[in-house]
Amino acid sequence: MHILAGASFFIIVKLLLKYRFDFRPIYIVRIVYILILSFLLSPFRIVEFIFYSKKIKNQNVVKDPVFIIGHWRSGTTYLHNLLCNDEQFGFISTFQAFIPKAFIIGNPILKFGSSLSMPAKRPMDDVDVHPDYPQEDEFAISNQSTMSLYNCLYFPSFSNELAAKYLFFETISSKELINWKKMYLLLIKKITLANGGKQCMLKNPVNTCRIPVLLEMFPNAKFIYISRNAKETIASTKNMQLKFCEINSLESYDSQEMEENIVAMFYKMEEIYKQDRMLIPTANLVEVNYSDLVFKTEKVMQQIYEQLQLEGYTFAKQNIDKYILLQKNYKRFEYK
Repeated sequence: MHILAGASFFIIVKLLLKYRFDFRPIYIVRIVYILILSFLLSPFRIVEFIFYSKKIKNQNVVKDPVFIIGHWRSGTTYLHNLLCNDEQFGFISTFQAFIPKAFIIGNPILKFGSSLSMPAKRPMDDVDVHPDYPQEDEFAISNQSTMSLYNCLYFPSFSNELAAKYLFFETISSKELINWKKMYLLLIKKITLANGGKQCMLKNPVNTCRIPVLLEMFPNAKFIYISRNAKETIASTKNMQLKFCEINSLESYDSQEMEENIVAMFYKMEEIYKQDRMLIPTANLVEVNYSDLVFKTEKVMQQIYEQLQLEGYTFAKQNIDKYILLQKNYKRFEYK
């Protein structure tokens, strides 16, 4: 499965024209596969637009989202999965994130097809993969627009340019930023609609550097920031990036240059978060540590609910405890 296959035909062509890609056989095969699958999904997107675009636009977001932020490989997925066991929250699933423009009409037909093409485990850490499991919304952003850092998975040589524009929002034009906010609001409205109006629990490491914009859009949003030992986080991110690019890249890339970019990005993201965290009201931010989450899970979950004044922990605890028990035998890779 290639992530970009869930994007619209127009978006894929626009990306191919905008960025450099290689004409080596392996990349041409990937591009042909992506274009064919995207073309086959087009009728679902068209029908969904006709019947649901107005409903999505008119959907109210009654409660501002809860955003899980922090660097990649810092425990955001585990934390997201834990919190999504609380039935009061809605989330975007893996199937929905990869086919963001057709997941309402395409369910269950496309979901069944995607389940056949998805790997059983994530390539970088052997975490279970399933169409219905919670997923980060940046994949949906990248598959319904060209305005995403994750385009670096397909065009690694443009990582710095994409980061400056869509991670740090440094070089993005005012017009494009307006378009990004409109697009992201519609995505959150669609997630809300798909989840029956529930408050969104969203996990997206890229949002770590978008706090000012997110607060402008959602003044009462709550944030959960998770951090991990720098050495482990960087080493794990390098492994993840290389695995993703092996499967998804549409051009040759320099792995050494990629690793250097990851290190620089890690420390820059930390600095930006330290500055922007002051913008978040104290009652709307909780910071947790990866090690505590793993070894003192129940204590950390109680802390999150209490500090953010989230209701319903007593009712959610049973489902959360079941998930913790299921993860008991998971072996985490040790980075030395």
